[in-house]
Amino acid sequence: MKNKNVLTLYFADLTHDQILIANAMFPLGIGYVASALKAIFKDEIEVDLFKYPSNLDAALKNNPPDIYLFSNYMWNQNINLFYAKKVKELFPGTLIISGGPNMSSDVYERKKFLEDHPYLDLFILGEGEVPACSIIREYIDLGKSLEVSLNPEGEIETE
Repeated sequence: MKNKNVLTLYFADLTHDQILIANAMFPLGIGYVASALKAIFKDEIEVDLFKYPSNLDAALKNNPPDIYLFSNYMWNQNINLFYAKKVKELFPGTLIISGGPNMSSDVYERKKFLEDHPYLDLFILGEGEVPACSIIREYIDLGKSLEVSLNPEGEIETE
């Protein structure tokens, strides 16, 4: 049984593997981010890293994530966006975070990217360790919910 006090984080740097493996490299980027988060949050989080879609499919059937983070490269953007959308459809309360080098430095292109992919909640530009830690801390502090509103005093209140 899942411990409700522990956040489940799934990290994906997926590769196409139907005919051949498109990218057999170890997912170092998501490994660094996951390691930084574990160093800060210790037993408050559980992390799982995924390279192969079949492993992610199996995990999604057994234990939905609270937070889904994926690394976005030009060679895996489509498969990663497919799974981000799938996760959001299956588990609407899951926080979806994209990061990686395949994001434009142009603010209008980034805005269009988010508009074209409304299932994405956030993306991280550049190195992900520090921003991911800040995001997870805020998420925890806001009651582990995407539903946030202001009370009459103008303070943040979770629903």
